[in-house]
Amino acid sequence: MITIKELEKFITGKTGDKGFGIDEGRIFGLTKERFEKVVVCWMATVEAIEFAVKNNADTIICHESLFLPYNAPLKFFQESQKDFMSWSTNAKRIQLLARNNIGVIRVHGNMDKFTILDAYIKQLDLGKIAHRNDEKFYRIVEFPPVKLEKMALKIKNKLKLERVLVIGEKNKKVSRGGLIWGGLGLFCNIDFIESMISLECNVLIGGESDEYAMQYIKDSGVSAIITSHMLSENEGIKVFSRILAEEFKNKLKVLYFENILPYSQL
Repeated sequence: MITIKELEKFITGKTGDKGFGIDEGRIFGLTKERFEKVVVCWMATVEAIEFAVKNNADTIICHESLFLPYNAPLKFFQESQKDFMSWSTNAKRIQLLARNNIGVIRVHGNMDKFTILDAYIKQLDLGKIAHRNDEKFYRIVEFPPVKLEKMALKIKNKLKLERVLVIGEKNKKVSRGGLIWGGLGLFCNIDFIESMISLECNVLIGGESDEYAMQYIKDSGVSAIITSHMLSENEGIKVFSRILAEEFKNKLKVLYFENILPYSQL
């Protein structure tokens, strides 16, 4: 059995942060702040919670927001007139968690720095890291010039995706890739996209994006390969769960739940 403070001290000791961020730490339950059997996952979806129930876990450690709109509990202080917790999916998750006395801890930016960024690069096996900045979440890789289409197909196969989205001329050769994994390819993170462009990346590698951001990338003249928010982070979350299990092997039972894409393709 360990405490949230022990967990925080271990993780931030690896990332160099002074503590958990404003969107991290306990976000549901855990009144005693101690836990002994956890499920680690990308998002605490209904399926992930049901997995925790089936395996008698007392806690879920997730990477993404438990409630929507994004970071809903933090919004209470700004928009308290909105009853976010009664929204359909939020209510369903709350009922499952409360009924089974399961607490939820979120580890967001600290998990990115600890395992997710580098695990995604290793998973894709594209080249060597040419530039990194943990504080700004920068990872840039360099590799021998390769056609955009060939790289896209390699990434598609590595992630076992049915399709990837490609921005730019498919026969154009690229050699310096900026990682926009997770949701950093979305229009709400356009400043991050611009930072990768300004650092002379000729291809951006996602992650999730949307048409606003994709049009911005296209107009910039830079190429991009768009994959999946979830699948660009799952590998790092799996690595995190293994490290956590090893670090607290005599105190904590750790199970990994792999979130899968919520849609199918016809």
